[in-house]
Amino acid sequence: MLKILATLAVLLVAAPVHGQPLPRDHGELRRLIVGARDAEGGSGKYAGRDVLRTLIAAGVQITAYEAFSVGQSMMFSQPVEAEAIMAPFFKRGELGAKSGAGPYEKRVWERVQRDAENDRQRGLASAVDYLNRPGAFTDAAIPVAESFLVLGSDQLALDLFRRALATEMLDQDAAATARLGVCRALLALGRVAEAQWELENFPPAPGYDALTRVWLAIAAETEAKLTSNPSSPPPP
Repeated sequence: MLKILATLAVLLVAAPVHGQPLPRDHGELRRLIVGARDAEGGSGKYAGRDVLRTLIAAGVQITAYEAFSVGQSMMFSQPVEAEAIMAPFFKRGELGAKSGAGPYEKRVWERVQRDAENDRQRGLASAVDYLNRPGAFTDAAIPVAESFLVLGSDQLALDLFRRALATEMLDQDAAATARLGVCRALLALGRVAEAQWELENFPPAPGYDALTRVWLAIAAETEAKLTSNPSSPPPP
């Protein structure tokens, strides 16, 4: 978190890419990110998920309620990511039997774990086979790409996001989350300059001006790490 805030402070010196300068205070940073979820005309589904991803990536502590709420919304479409989000809270006992809402949370968690394992074993591969059929590429590719990104199959995730966008069949909300997925996949691959270009040229979408500002700070930190670590592999 301190590194992200330091990076944001550096970015204050330069002209901001999107609107006003970024906040330095932890609480203000959280409010900036969370505010994207409630932007007028935005998507409660996609923006809410991207808000949580941005909070986590920026090192902002999320609550057990946030993790469970967003994870539950993902449990049928992308249980691999739902599992990754909720796992720390179940491990610490902040969700489940010790949390006071145990039975329901436990049932959800068991379902998420079972479906995530199924996706890892064969579900995602079957989904890719389906998406490779003519005309199958719609927003159905987005949860598949997100799942591969969580699993570290970053290039495959990038390809799926880009193929979905190339169909020009996504609505504004789906296109925005897919474009942010492209940026996140590029960062995971170490292709920081490409990610920065995508973020700086991000098409207008409700709430995403704030999110892309934060991801630009994350990109700057990623670039600094790659530059300072001689053992880091070169970008592909």
